[in-house]
Amino acid sequence: MKLECFKNEHEWRLISNGPISSSLLSYRKRKSTIIPYYSIKIDKSAIVEIMVGPCENPELAKSAITSLAYEYDLKEVF
Repeated sequence: MKLECFKNEHEWRLISNGPISSSLLSYRKRKSTIIPYYSIKIDKSAIVEIMVGPCENPELAKSAITSLAYEYDLKEVF
């Protein structure tokens, strides 16, 4: 359950109720942790807003996500 202070994010998370083949997983690092994730394809029209949440360097995060949004022609979601 999300904390009440994050309720306005309306974020989606997909959760598997069964095993996922390790051949389908990818991995990313975050500080001293390796995080497994599963990539899925979604229709760009499903993305209606991109918000940079609290982080150590919000200006750098916003710059990076803005570049990514332009690369995928999602500039209207800011």
